[in-house]
Amino acid sequence: MSPELVDLILSGEKIKTYRFGHKYDHLKVGDRVKITNSQSNELITNAIIIDKFYQDFKDLPIDIPGHEPYQNKEHQRQIFNGYYKYLDRPIRDDDKFIVFEFKLLN
Repeated sequence: MSPELVDLILSGEKIKTYRFGHKYDHLKVGDRVKITNSQSNELITNAIIIDKFYQDFKDLPIDIPGHEPYQNKEHQRQIFNGYYKYLDRPIRDDDKFIVFEFKLLN
């Protein structure tokens, strides 16, 4: 997770995450996962996946309980473009994302 999200995770405010593509497709409901700081690789906490589903970018909510809010859809796209720079293109409305909901174990 991004370092700026660590406090939200530890407080229980952030319990949902969006992931581009299929890199994490192997994870399923009931799996235990380690949540780490993406910059330092430091373990933040352990969690269990309690829900998993797929959505196109255009359908991802911008403000829902359990996920940090975005000002609007373009703000969300701008943030995601930063996360997924390696794509070498902007996030498209039809890009697939996996939505995970998790529960902290610690």
